Amino acid sequence: MPSSTILAVENLEVKGIAIAVQRKAIKNINLRVHQPDGRVSISAPVYTDLERVRQFAESKVGWIEEKRAKVRSQQPPAPRQYASGETHFYQGQPYRLQVHPTTGKQYGELREPNGLYLYVRSPVTAENCERVLYGWYRQQLGEIVPALVKKWEPIMGVRVDEVRFKRMKTRWGTCNIQKRRVWLNTELMRSPPHCLEYVVVHEMVHLLERLHNDRFHRLLGQFLPTYKIAEHDLRHINLA
Repeated sequence: MPSSTILAVENLEVKGIAIAVQRKAIKNINLRVHQPDGRVSISAPVYTDLERVRQFAESKVGWIEEKRAKVRSQQPPAPRQYASGETHFYQGQPYRLQVHPTTGKQYGELREPNGLYLYVRSPVTAENCERVLYGWYRQQLGEIVPALVKKWEPIMGVRVDEVRFKRMKTRWGTCNIQKRRVWLNTELMRSPPHCLEYVVVHEMVHLLERLHNDRFHRLLGQFLPTYKIAEHDLRHINLA
């Protein structure tokens, strides 16, 4: 198994800083502050005690704050060109895009350790590459989300009849209560796995409470006590 493969994700909050802890087949603890939003992640060996990871993060708070301030003061990234060499995210991890022309089926695939390959028919324009990438994101959601829904339905005591995916500019998800249909933003495939699961649970809570009122947030906190970390992380992902 490649050492870059994420085996599990946990969440910490240290001095008000949300940190995604990614379990990998590695030997040392590694800390990263991501561009362009200052999101923080730690890669830790699989069997490292979470308290040890917390202590490590606490010892680095000064460095984290300094690095985040520097990252956030930089100019916003240029518009994406969907060209080879450009960095794109999948499940919170950066991948180097590799675009290849094809006369056959258009598709995307990951190649470890950090390659995201797109096979695009002519003309290989930014618009067509973007279309293939987001089609692949939608396909990945279709493979991941049903298991999340199945996991949470018996826990929450609700039933989801249908899940659909589309790219949205202002929302991560919506819920049609009457039809028991959940819509999810394809941009969620750019976010860490805990953010996707949070949005799934958030929309499913609407089957118990339509409004974003106190009862809604009590239920959300009951089912997903770490939801505020995911909310924080999603605020730093650009939907533009």
